Amino acid sequence: MPTDPQALSLDLYAQLLQARDRLDDLLPIAERACTNAETLALTTLQGADADPRPLMLDLTHLQSHLDGLTLNVTRAANLQTALCVEQATIPPHTPPRPLNQGAAALVPLTEAIATLRSAIGTGPRRLDQQARAAQAVLLHLTRTLRQRPLTDTDLAPLHDLHTSLHGKPGALQAAHDHLGEALRALNAFPTADEVR
Repeated sequence: MPTDPQALSLDLYAQLLQARDRLDDLLPIAERACTNAETLALTTLQGADADPRPLMLDLTHLQSHLDGLTLNVTRAANLQTALCVEQATIPPHTPPRPLNQGAAALVPLTEAIATLRSAIGTGPRRLDQQARAAQAVLLHLTRTLRQRPLTDTDLAPLHDLHTSLHGKPGALQAAHDHLGEALRALNAFPTADEVR
């Protein structure tokens, strides 16, 4: 387990995002299981032969998601404990140079992705997948920043997302604006080639 507070907090965030995604996926499976259980009960009550296999499959999927959810929550709790210990016991430290270069951009970038998730996380499936992809980009960038400055290739998915959100209504436009702020902050730092 990492001992750097920033790494701990990012990993904790990742575990909770994965737990949230599992919960999003869990509801339709639970609803389908209830429907299959209802059908099974009605068929049985009518004296007909019932096929329990669809319900058994649903229950298997539910158990798998619940096991994964439990693992995510357990990992998050362990990371939270480790973070509390680290924050209480280690002296202030200066992050390595690559992280210093991008640290100021992490806050608007995190806010942009959070806004995007709240805007479209409950929308149509395509938009929900877009929110999850943006969340994955955020985690990739924050981990990369701990190792080296970002390149144009690293930022390309954010630029594509920013362009796709232009002119959208309501909360999607707010996500576009937040993402624009984050990209301006990230572009203000030297690229990996310039650092060399």
